[in-house]
Amino acid sequence: MKLFSLFPILITAMFVQNIPVSKWNNKPLQKISVGTLTEENYTLVLKALANLDNKTSNDTIIIKYDYEKESCWNRLDKQDDNYIKTIIANGNKRILENETKRKNISVYQISEGKSRTNKIIKWNDQVKIDTDKTIHNLLFTKKAMCGNSILITPSRKFIILKSDSHFELLDYSKKEITKIFNTLM
Repeated sequence: MKLFSLFPILITAMFVQNIPVSKWNNKPLQKISVGTLTEENYTLVLKALANLDNKTSNDTIIIKYDYEKESCWNRLDKQDDNYIKTIIANGNKRILENETKRKNISVYQISEGKSRTNKIIKWNDQVKIDTDKTIHNLLFTKKAMCGNSILITPSRKFIILKSDSHFELLDYSKKEITKIFNTLM
C-alpha cells in the first residue's frame, strides 16, 4: 500500500529531475539552460555586441560562441582548403538566409580568439573576436566542447545550448522556443 502512495511522487521526481534522460529535439536537457538576464547584463550585452559588430541588434539575439584551444574541428582541418572554405561560405549563407527570413533576429558569430582555433573559425571573416572577454564573462563562462550558443529575447529570457557545434539553436522555431521556455522555466 505504501508503494502505491509513493508512486505519484516518484513519477513527479523523475520528470522534475529529468530522469530518465529527457530530450528536447534529441538533445539531452542537460545541454539546454534557460534563464533571464538582469537589465544591467542585458544592456552590457547590447553594448558589447554593438562594439564588436557596429550594428544595432534586433529584438531577438542569437550568438554562436567558440572557444580557443578546441579540438572540435581537428578532423575538418585535415581536409582540402577549398572544402573548408565551402563549409564556411555555406554556414554564413545559412545565417544570412535566417536573418533575411526572420527580420526580428540578429545573429552573431563570436570567438574567444582566433590564433588558437580551427580553420573553420580562423578563416571566417564573419566571426568577431571577443578580445576583452566581455561576451564570454557575461554569457559564456561555462566552456563546452565545440562552443555554445544563446538566444536572448527582448524580455531578456534566454536559452543556452551547450556544445552546439552546428549552431542548431539558429534553426529553432518560435514554437519550439516557446515550448522550451514553458517546459524549463
